[in-house]
Amino acid sequence: AEARQTYERAKAAGDSAQLLEKVTDDVFQMSVGNLKPWSSAVIRITYVTDMEIEGDGVLFFLPTFVAPRYSPVGAEAVPCTAAGAVPDGLRLELVAAMSSDIISMESQTEGLEIATTEPLGNARVRTATLRNAVMSLDTDLVVKIVTKEPHTPRCIVEHNPATGTYAGVVTLAPKIEFDDEP
Repeated sequence: AEARQTYERAKAAGDSAQLLEKVTDDVFQMSVGNLKPWSSAVIRITYVTDMEIEGDGVLFFLPTFVAPRYSPVGAEAVPCTAAGAVPDGLRLELVAAMSSDIISMESQTEGLEIATTEPLGNARVRTATLRNAVMSLDTDLVVKIVTKEPHTPRCIVEHNPATGTYAGVVTLAPKIEFDDEP
């Protein structure tokens, strides 16, 4: 509530203002107010998410439009206050850091093409950017990431020095093959 009041005061004073609000446990809404002509805003959101396994790769899913499909059954739909249009286009940078070398990253979303780059000397990290600016947020972005050793068990621990906290995840995604013959 305090952040919303600060945002509204800044807008009323004619200042640029940004606000990220949690609408539900897994839906966030970003508001940008009083952006000056010919200027831009860089919004950087970092989060960790589970990815669906598909063959020898994983699918990264970024929902760009909140619709009734994201609301639990019986719950009130999350309101959408904007039409989803992005006048100058959305530019997106996705940095994937995996536990083994990245073989490929490709868009699974029709009409959205990505270009990838690999930092020198680190095949476990790859950056994907949209080749064309997205003018409307009506299609979710799905990127398939294939790694050299996708089925190796792993444990990853991250440390946040700002808060002194740790987060960890254990991944077990074995590839099981069956003989068809008895």
